[in-house]
Formats: sequence, structure tokens, C-alpha cells
Amino acid sequence: MIIRSVFSRYSASLVNNQCIQISGKIISSITCFNFPQAMNFHLSPQDLAARKGTRARKAKGKVKREEKLRPFLSRLEREKHQIYENKRPFDKSHYPEPIDDVYFYRKYQYTQWSFQEAVQNHREIHHPTVYNMPNSPLILRIDMDFKYPKRPQKCMDPWKTIVEMKTSFLLPGMTVPSVLAFIPNDVNVLKATLAAGADMAGGIEIVKSIQQGEISGNDYEYIVCHPLMVPEITSIRGLIKKKFPTFKHGTIDVDIPNAVKRLKGGLKIHVVHSDREPDYASIETPIGTVISNQYMSQPIMHFRSVIYSKTG
Repeated sequence: MIIRSVFSRYSASLVNNQCIQISGKIISSITCFNFPQAMNFHLSPQDLAARKGTRARKAKGKVKREEKLRPFLSRLEREKHQIYENKRPFDKSHYPEPIDDVYFYRKYQYTQWSFQEAVQNHREIHHPTVYNMPNSPLILRIDMDFKYPKRPQKCMDPWKTIVEMKTSFLLPGMTVPSVLAFIPNDVNVLKATLAAGADMAGGIEIVKSIQQGEISGNDYEYIVCHPLMVPEITSIRGLIKKKFPTFKHGTIDVDIPNAVKRLKGGLKIHVVHSDREPDYASIETPIGTVISNQYMSQPIMHFRSVIYSKTG
């Protein structure tokens, strides 16, 4: 039997305790006629060590990659490189109307319901005998065309606003916003503002407390101000930053108690808009719970408040 191999330095133990050690020679073959009686072949630890200079030679062959710093990309620039999914609902006006109660949803037009019928359908689905989720929020979605009627090539800008609700409601996860009011030195206005729900109200003394760091404007979600107090609070514009009262956001008002009520019990509306679809925008906002104590009157009032509100 012939075993073919290549050795540099090794020691082998064969039959009859005869040890053969060959150093500095290369053997291409060993002929062993009595192989079944061979004990073992052993390689010393010196044979397993790497050759001198091997690691240095391999290290020279490796080319170090240059680390390239990625340039900063804004949110809009990152969105350009991402796959965009159109938010606009698909137009099915050219599809046929369904003629049966059971049909393929993709091949026919959308079923149109009145507001009362849509709410009633949700109530049947969320009834305790079905899904048993009576306190689920009732979400209103409004799709809007952002093109100007007389200038179709130009589109409107998105906006944020607060809609005054006829009856206030709190859903799970919602909290009552905190309001800080700047009012002139009038005791009657101060009492009415605090009665309306303001967390703190005052005049120049609050301005000084903010400047000294005793009060932080970040602790309040909204800051309202009387027009006569605007010159007094300009010195703290850098401290309250984006919460500085403005006429556009409705936080500067002559009737401070009414403004506090609107902010405390109002509904925050935010228009969702994308530069990929400049002529389309949408609004999603809760208008109550699916099964409310006031049955249908509360959702209808909130629906009308959102639809007929002065948005934008």
C-alpha cells in the first residue's frame, strides 16, 4: 500500500518500535508493506507554525479601503431615493357598479354610504357581540385637492389648526393640553381666564419668572396672549421659541377666556402632504368613539365642526 504525501519535518512511528525521523527533506511517497500494523503518524507543534514572514507578506497584499464619509441628506433628499407609495385613493369611477351583495372588491366601484350609515356600520362591527370594541376611536379621513380653482398649476401649502368642538372628548392616549396665558393687569380677566381652564395666567410677573428660569415655557403646550401684552413678551421670544403667540395660530386674541376654552377642548388638525404629490393632501382626525353616549348627535356635530371650520 502506498501513501502519497508531502512533509517538511515530521516524525513517524512504525512497527516494531522503529522510529524514522527525516529533517530538511521532502518525501513524495512512503512505501509501507506492513501498514495495518502501523501505530500512528505524528506531526510536531513546530510543523504547525506559520512560515516566517507569511503574515507580513499577506498584510502587504491587503489594500486598505478608504473610508468615505457619507454626505448629510435632509429628509426630503432621502425621500427622493426611496420608493414612494401614492397616497391618493384610486379612481374607480369608470368601474361598473356592484349588482350583488357579494362581489370582487377590485373589479367594482367603491360603495358610497351616507355619514349616518357609515357610522352605523362601524357600530355593528364593533358591537360587544362581534368585535367587542365599543370604545374604539371613530377616525375621519378627508381627501383634498390642493389645486387652486382658478390657478390649477399652483398648489396650496399644508397647514395646522385647532378646531373648536361643541363637546370635548378624551380618547385613550389623549391628554388635556396645558395653557399659559398672558393677560393685562385686570382681576376680572384673570378670574375668567383661570375659570376657562388656564393652567397659569398673569402679566409682567410671569415674564420676569421666565427670564429668571423659575418658569419654563416648554412646560406648556400652548401660550396665549392679549394684544396689549405682545410688546411685553417680545423679550422672551428666544426662550419660548416656536410657542410664541401669533395671530396666524390664533394664540393672540382679545377674548382670552374664549381662546383658552378653544385650545383646551379643541381638536388639533394636521394636513398630511408630500412633495411627490403636491396637488393632493389628506386629514385624519378622531371625532369621538364608535359607540358614544350621545348616539349619533356627537359624531355629527364633530363632523360638521371639522368640515365647516376655517382651515388654512
